[in-house]
Amino acid sequence: MKNLSVKIALFVTIVASLFGTRKPHFTNEMKLDNLYPTTAFVTELDYENDLVYITDTNGHCWSFYGTEDWQIDDVCSCIMNNKGTEKVFDDEILKVRYSGHFTRSE
Repeated sequence: MKNLSVKIALFVTIVASLFGTRKPHFTNEMKLDNLYPTTAFVTELDYENDLVYITDTNGHCWSFYGTEDWQIDDVCSCIMNNKGTEKVFDDEILKVRYSGHFTRSE
């Protein structure tokens, strides 16, 4: 029984040393320098295609899947990937989070 305990402890130590200190692997396109945050407002919902259309504070329009809880004028925060290029139009939304609802005064 003692021999089995030693083998299990050795196995756990080896696994922990292999995976416990590894840093995340990023491709050249996914470097942290290529990521940036943006804030946007929901401008359109396409329930048929499950698309949420948003416009960021620079006036750029984006879309992502998942209409279930979104409403027009919801505010969202996004993590974007610029893919290492200077063109904004090839950027990609990586993560979206609800950030509130904007009420327009008319």
